Amino acid sequence: MSKKITLSIIVALVLTLLVSGIAFANEENPNSEHKRGRRAYGEVVSVGDETFTVQNPKGDEITFSIDANTNFRSPGEDEVTFADLEVGKKVAVAAGEDSVAKLVILLPDDFQPGDRFNVRKRGEITSVDVDAGTFSLQTPNGEELTFTVGENTIYKGQLESLDEMQVGWEAGVAAKEQEDGTLLVALVIAGNRSAQRPPVQNPHTP
Repeated sequence: MSKKITLSIIVALVLTLLVSGIAFANEENPNSEHKRGRRAYGEVVSVGDETFTVQNPKGDEITFSIDANTNFRSPGEDEVTFADLEVGKKVAVAAGEDSVAKLVILLPDDFQPGDRFNVRKRGEITSVDVDAGTFSLQTPNGEELTFTVGENTIYKGQLESLDEMQVGWEAGVAAKEQEDGTLLVALVIAGNRSAQRPPVQNPHTP
């Protein structure tokens, strides 16, 4: 099965992959069935019999398999199949925990989201200033960064706008450093991760 997919949707999907690792409940995402499992963005380095391997920007190689339900897409193309997957192609992949690919997006050869959104951080929200259009995030190593949102910022997770963001939430951010040093946010995924954790059950409690 294959459907046309626009470049703007691809950018949103790949940005999500780039800051993946934080999955939040109640995420309003048309591909929410893929938010758990394995995700990758990178270059195809081998193609086998219903399997392929992707090398991500960090140099890690991840092998995926396909089945009859694997969905292949590419911007502006009506029909894309496994046969179109070649060594050297750039792809974004969403798979289940069994590494069976659910969605494979074949990307344009000149697609470089890492160059356009070269700041990718994860951590805890420490402050939010809605009037200024900014929020601050502290990374696990103690680095404190302030980000600025814009009219093209994409929000995912448990928020649809900056005014819904809360201090203490965990977040993943993809941003671009501007000439003045401002970190302009392309995508922020944020939410209260602790709210998703089920309470610990005492086995001795009836």
